[in-house]
Amino acid sequence: MDLRRSRQPKQLTVFLWLCVWAFACLPLFTDKLFDAHDISYHLNRIEGIAAALRGGQFPVRIHPNILNDYGYANSIFYPELFLYLPGALRALGVNLNICYKILIAALNAGTVGIAYYSFRRLFKSQYAAYLGTVLYGLSLYRLLCIYVRGAIGEVLAMMFLPLAALGLYEIFFGNPHKWYYLAIAFIGILQSHIITAQLTLYVCLFAALIAFSKLIEHKCRRLLAAVKAAVLTILVNLWFLVPFFDFVRMGVKITSTDFVYWGNTINPPSEIFAFLYPVTKGMTTREDMPHSVGINLFFLLMIFIAFCIKKRKQTLLGYERRLYFLGRIGLLFGGIALYMSTCLFPWILFKYVPLLNRIASSMQFPWRLLSVGSAAVCITAVAVCLILRRDSKIPAKILFIVVTAFTVLTASVLIDNHIYNAAVFGDLSLKAPLDDPNWVYDGQYSLKGTDIDRLAERGEIAVSANETIQFSEITRSGGALTLSFTAGSPASGDYIELPLSWYPHYETTIDGQAAENEPGDNNVIRVYTEGRSAGTIRVKWKAPVLYRVMECISVLAAVCYPLDRKYHFTRRLLRKRGQADA
Repeated sequence: MDLRRSRQPKQLTVFLWLCVWAFACLPLFTDKLFDAHDISYHLNRIEGIAAALRGGQFPVRIHPNILNDYGYANSIFYPELFLYLPGALRALGVNLNICYKILIAALNAGTVGIAYYSFRRLFKSQYAAYLGTVLYGLSLYRLLCIYVRGAIGEVLAMMFLPLAALGLYEIFFGNPHKWYYLAIAFIGILQSHIITAQLTLYVCLFAALIAFSKLIEHKCRRLLAAVKAAVLTILVNLWFLVPFFDFVRMGVKITSTDFVYWGNTINPPSEIFAFLYPVTKGMTTREDMPHSVGINLFFLLMIFIAFCIKKRKQTLLGYERRLYFLGRIGLLFGGIALYMSTCLFPWILFKYVPLLNRIASSMQFPWRLLSVGSAAVCITAVAVCLILRRDSKIPAKILFIVVTAFTVLTASVLIDNHIYNAAVFGDLSLKAPLDDPNWVYDGQYSLKGTDIDRLAERGEIAVSANETIQFSEITRSGGALTLSFTAGSPASGDYIELPLSWYPHYETTIDGQAAENEPGDNNVIRVYTEGRSAGTIRVKWKAPVLYRVMECISVLAAVCYPLDRKYHFTRRLLRKRGQADA
């Protein structure tokens, strides 16, 4: 029976989704929250969004409660659109443990749904959709990122990688009118993780380089489709991109070019396909952490290579040709990504070329390429399974059961080790220590020269060079800081330094009149009193008009394009019905 053309019952599809989702969520079904490398940082992001929403910020730009209430511009530099759900729940009083688990459960559900849709469209096969859902939904590197690394931003971005692959295929080799797949995927990736967005952009540029002739054929209609995808992506993301570059020009640290990225490769390379290893690796005295896409994918890749060698002199036709083409594309991009993630690639040479050094430094860790590599090799794995079903006459159900069992076994080693060996981070009483500088790493989203340890130790105090100035108690309400002062001997150069980190667009007033502010000692906000003998200072971050305009453009682009597509689709449908009736 040709499963590619059969109509599988919806109940079977839903059952498969639930099984893959439930298995990927197994470590969540407990009152404990297990430790992960970056879990503290992402819990802090949820707390920061919750505090900002309670203070009236929307969209959130500054986390007001981070670093002992000094504030942190995490939302400007790290996309947080998909964290608004747990952030809003936290603002309503839901436990932080539960908010985090809801986020993980939701992203697992999103990954399963997007993988199913993307593989089904890519291979035009329901059977391929089932295989792709299992292989990608239970992808070992994806699970490692969730439960060992706690790299939530990267996992959120990985949710959209299969859709990005579908979009690239349609633009270069399929129907260029479906360019919106790539636009939607890139919007999702950019709103999840900037580094993964960079990697995806490099993949797109590499694809354009090797298939440039396809872009310019038929009056450049494929190139036009790529431009449309880029324009829609930029328009929808203007609300994030404009503030991002506005703050960058103000001298925020982000990532320096002296990052030793060449020392953060996978060594030995065989670890890419590791099967048995302790998941606590990287949390103990040994510094290395596990990097693997799974031995199941390794075997399927080897089988595909064997089939390619066998068929190298044969002419491929029809659907078989499509399978081998997709498999080879996945092998090419996946192979390059996996190779570049290892110590075999000469990363150290990049430091001698300024442009390449800057690009590699922004990526931080070459093994981040495993995200792209995992998605690509899953495409090859699905292709070889369909080839096996056709060429080897293996019953489709038996093949699916074997591949699923092997994938589940590979994933279960990780999940079981994690549940039984990982340390417990917290329980239902979990709270984020907002004054701990370790929870924001080195404060890379602070102004250059900021010592975040000093900020955490400084406390809730105001300081002035004029010893005659006395202060009232500092109050915080509605996202604003208020302080009254009196000066015994006021001078024109008097200033007061407040317990807030300076960022652009903080609005400062004294008795309702605008007052000048600038970065003070250790880049806290310094407000000039301009010789006043008394007054009340009020400080609040306020989005400039430009930001609000960009937000409106993004909303219009996100709403109007789907409505326009629906309008044209309805018109075509009515036209076809009219022709049929005639």
